[in-house]
Amino acid sequence: MIEYLCHRCSYNTNKRGNLIQHLNRIKMCNPILGNISINEIKKHYNFEIKLNLKNTTKIPQNTTKIPQNTTKYHKNTTKYHKK
Repeated sequence: MIEYLCHRCSYNTNKRGNLIQHLNRIKMCNPILGNISINEIKKHYNFEIKLNLKNTTKIPQNTTKIPQNTTKYHKNTTKYHKK
């Protein structure tokens, strides 16, 4: 089996997904073995490099506008009483 190793903190695993999860954490691991960047480790294993999307603007999912002057009920509702 292939053994995946983080060249920063010596984290090792047999599963590719576990190393990807380790590298994509919000809090980066401490550089114990060497001060190598996370992107360099991803390039070494040919992982997909995700961009930091914190500063980009988000596109809203639903762009329909709700009319401002809508009433909940019809104005001309009447009740009929039987005599």
